[in-house]
Amino acid sequence: MLIQPGNSREGGFRSAERLRLIIEQHPLQYKTVTIGATISLGVALYHPGESLDDLISRVDSSLYHAKRQGKNQVGSLSIR
Repeated sequence: MLIQPGNSREGGFRSAERLRLIIEQHPLQYKTVTIGATISLGVALYHPGESLDDLISRVDSSLYHAKRQGKNQVGSLSIR
């Protein structure tokens, strides 16, 4: 989980997208083998008074939304 105090949902989405692109564009090298990697990420904005469990649940839902969209995606649901 990446926590960015003071960031907006859109800013978090942009940060996650930058991370996704960096991972996608930099294959891993192991001995003589090049391994392409991708990542799916979920983004959620903390709501004041929300429990940590609820926040993690929303991030998790966003992550699975991204995976259902075809993997190597950033997902953000507007769930409260």
